[in-house]
Amino acid sequence: MDETFSITPPGGIAGHVAAARQPMFIRDAATDPRVISPAIRAKGVRAIYGVPLTRDDTVIGVAHIGSLTASEFSEEDKLLFRTMASRATSVVIKAQLLADLRRAESAQRFLSEASKQFAQSLDYEATLKKIAHLAVPTIADWCVVDVVENGRIRRVSVAHTDPGKEKLAYELEERYPVDPDAPSGIPSVLRTGRPEFVPEITDAQITAVARDPSHLEILRGLGLKAHIIVPILSRERVLGTIALVTAESNRRYSERDLRIAEDLASRAAAAIENARLYAEAQNAVQMRERVLAIVSHDLRNQLGVIAMGANLLSRRTSALDEADVRKPIETVQRTATSMQHLVGDLLDMASIQAGRLSIERQPTEIKPILLESCENHQPMARDKALTLRTDVPVDGVQVVADRNRILQVMANLLGNAVKFCDAGDVVTLRAETQDRDVLISVSDTGPGIPRQELTNIFEAYRTVERPGQSKSGTGLGLYIAKGVIERHGGRIWVESEIGVGTTFFFTLPRA
Repeated sequence: MDETFSITPPGGIAGHVAAARQPMFIRDAATDPRVISPAIRAKGVRAIYGVPLTRDDTVIGVAHIGSLTASEFSEEDKLLFRTMASRATSVVIKAQLLADLRRAESAQRFLSEASKQFAQSLDYEATLKKIAHLAVPTIADWCVVDVVENGRIRRVSVAHTDPGKEKLAYELEERYPVDPDAPSGIPSVLRTGRPEFVPEITDAQITAVARDPSHLEILRGLGLKAHIIVPILSRERVLGTIALVTAESNRRYSERDLRIAEDLASRAAAAIENARLYAEAQNAVQMRERVLAIVSHDLRNQLGVIAMGANLLSRRTSALDEADVRKPIETVQRTATSMQHLVGDLLDMASIQAGRLSIERQPTEIKPILLESCENHQPMARDKALTLRTDVPVDGVQVVADRNRILQVMANLLGNAVKFCDAGDVVTLRAETQDRDVLISVSDTGPGIPRQELTNIFEAYRTVERPGQSKSGTGLGLYIAKGVIERHGGRIWVESEIGVGTTFFFTLPRA
């Protein structure tokens, strides 16, 4: 009998036995309408006796015997056959359980490997191609992956153990493009977002999708047996599909295989979404860098012109002692200087985030840098009636640092301390040597920083709100200070107590 011959209950002897779920006897197979097998009729079989093979009240198969001569079977023969069928059923069940276990283990290994592949690269298209070839022959004879781009379906990968058949699949796609309005298959899954599970592909189904006789012949030649098509879904949006098809292996799919395919599609969706988010972030970074490049070039030039013009005007009006003119000029000078600092901070922030902050480190004495920074802030401290002290017994000690960058950090820390303190407060700059570092601190007896602010004080655009004072500044100073110190191989941190004061610490490597 042709091994492709199959029946659907209640058709045929096996179909009737399966539907009735009990033994059945046929006295004359040649005339009984329940017999549809051409092989049995051609052979001249007379008596037939069939029994169901059951597992947990489910019919998993049918066994039957026939005779060319007898028109009846004895009760002993029937009992013997039922006993044989029962024992055979137990063997089949054990084999099925073992096969299920092996398939489950294989599926878990496949999904684990798929997750590993997705995690290794942000190029989701290349990863989907790997996954398609990983699925063959583990869970399919064919694996086809499609994605939706700008409302159109694009085939990403076709995998088969035979490269020649992969080529044939691409040729078929060119000759017979996918109909987006097709009532079934990939277009239907893309439209509805629901999986399509066909446990047995019939010739009628193949005939229905064929475009012409040549197409039908090719499809029949592929020997397709079953397929599962699952949507790649992300936030209820269909990104594409994964189609698993069986052919040469004669494998049949089950609901468990459908769940495995859905799990795979879910992992693919996460990988695609991550890749797209990464690409969007990269585009945003590039856009920001282009904007900052324009700012650094054009705005800096314009601010330079403004500052230079204000300085020239200031020199000409100073001799005339025209206070009503000098005051607006000084305002322009302060604003231009402030904007130049802001542009510099924005560029430094962008460089830190891109990992390209310019640092020119070399052995240099730390004490002169600290004293210079302190001197720069003495006028501001005097204006606010503050005491600015230094305690830096580090004569001759060298650090590996960029002098200008460390002055920039000190300007931020000392500037903040002076700004937030009131008359009578004390700001102290200290330095001491450690085994491999120099520890530098800026402490004040000001109002202190609320505890909830300490955890994120070094974040970009984070401004500190101290008791009795409003927030001020761009919130970039401490972020840049942290980036500079870490770029030197040091670390920076803060300790504070409300009503007692605040101390910022940072380290620099000794030369």
